[in-house]
Amino acid sequence: MPGRDAARRADRPPTALERTSRVGLSPHADLKSRAEGEILVLPEQAIRVGGSGAEILRLVEKETTVGSLLETLRRRYPDSPDLEAEVLGFLTGMIEARAIIRLEAASERASERHAAWSAGQAGRDRDPT
Repeated sequence: MPGRDAARRADRPPTALERTSRVGLSPHADLKSRAEGEILVLPEQAIRVGGSGAEILRLVEKETTVGSLLETLRRRYPDSPDLEAEVLGFLTGMIEARAIIRLEAASERASERHAAWSAGQAGRDRDPT
């Protein structure tokens, strides 16, 4: 059904990332250290995360911009030529899995909901006479 697929796509978080994009670990995600490695716990799944992926998630736990994250990783790994593409790919995958959220997108949606609610309230407050 085309309508159903469009509704699913509309419900997905936007994933286009820029250097100024603010990202953070989802409030529904938890990164845990275990003997077998790092485990990312989400509401309906747990994902074992490798070394660099766990490192990125630890940095994102503190809410950061993509640019700041890339600079930190570039200082740690100056000889990694594909660092930016790999990090952006990882972040995009984690956003799609809803483990990481784009903070400005979340605040924009909240602002839009508030504006809609306020407009509804203003209509109710009008004097009918």
